[in-house]
Order: sequence, then structure tokens, then C-alpha cells
Amino acid sequence: HTSRIAKFSNYAAESQQIWLQAPSLEQHIEDYRSIMTNERANTWSKTKEEFKTYIAKYVPAPERPWSVLYAVALEPDPAPESSTKLESPNQPIVIGVIGTPREAEIGYSIVPAYEGKGHMTAALRLFIPLFWENECNRQNNELLAAVEPSNIGSRRVLEKVDFEQGGLKREFFRKEIEEGRMAADMLFFYSRRPGY
Repeated sequence: HTSRIAKFSNYAAESQQIWLQAPSLEQHIEDYRSIMTNERANTWSKTKEEFKTYIAKYVPAPERPWSVLYAVALEPDPAPESSTKLESPNQPIVIGVIGTPREAEIGYSIVPAYEGKGHMTAALRLFIPLFWENECNRQNNELLAAVEPSNIGSRRVLEKVDFEQGGLKREFFRKEIEEGRMAADMLFFYSRRPGY
């Protein structure tokens, strides 16, 4: 993998077009902020420092060893044949985030412009085996995902990676919006450990 661009030399998994890279707040803070503060996401942070404080809660720590966060990066287009060695190679595009914000619960977000192209489905297919292989998850036999019922795209993504629909909980989640917080219904999906 010596041809990989240095920025993404530390990746946890890859497919033909998608990479998952372990978090670096300094390296990816602006990428994460742009992804998770769009109007479709559940997070609104007005300053870089506020967002650093928020995102730090979702990286591994002794008190939450199960907490994992990855940047979802899109393979850059090959450099044109006419380019010279002095030109910088095309940079990978961070298009989303994926991880376990709570124990045995998966969460993800993607830039709206990249929705509907199969990228998050590919990222989930990379992430789920990593979850089951993680020593911290040995005691868990189910992986949970929760989506708002109106988010048809996210529901379809989960179904494509063999999550099963569970129950609906009314006003389960206090969703952050620009004006404050509002109660939101959540629809739950479950994936079982292979062989369980």
C-alpha cells in the first residue's frame, strides 16, 4: 500500500473506493465539523472549540473502551496522465463518519451530496466486522442502530447490511437543532453476531 496518500496511511479497513481511518482531532476536525453540523445531522456546534469538546466524547478512552470513530474517506480520482511529478496528487475526500457513540450502538453521518451512491453501505460493510472483532465487544451479541422514521435512506442502508427492524420509541431522543432541542421518535434496528 505504498501508493496510499500519507494523510490516510493509517486506515482500519478499505474497499475498492472507501477507506476507514481512525480519528485524529487535529487532522480531521474541520472534516468532522462540516459533516456533523449540516442540517440533516443531529449536532449543531457553532465554534471549532465547542465541536472539539463534543467529538472528544466519541473517541476511545479508558472509561469507554468500546467507543470508536472513523473517518469515511472516498478514494481520490487517479491523477491525469498528463500530470507531472511536481503536481500534488488528488487528495482523498472525507465524506462521512461512522462509529459507536454508545456501547453496542452504531452511528453514522454522511455529507448529503454523497448520499444515495452506496458509500455508507460500503462503509458499514467494512465497519461491522471490525466491531465484532473488537475485544471490547466480545460480550455483545447484538449491534443496535437507531434512525428517525422519516429517514428512508438510512433505513434502506441498514437493511442492505442485514439489520432487522425492531421497535419504534416515541420522543426517545432529544435532537439538537439550531433553535435548541426537540423530541424525536426513533426506529430501532438490530444486527446479530455471525453464528449467534
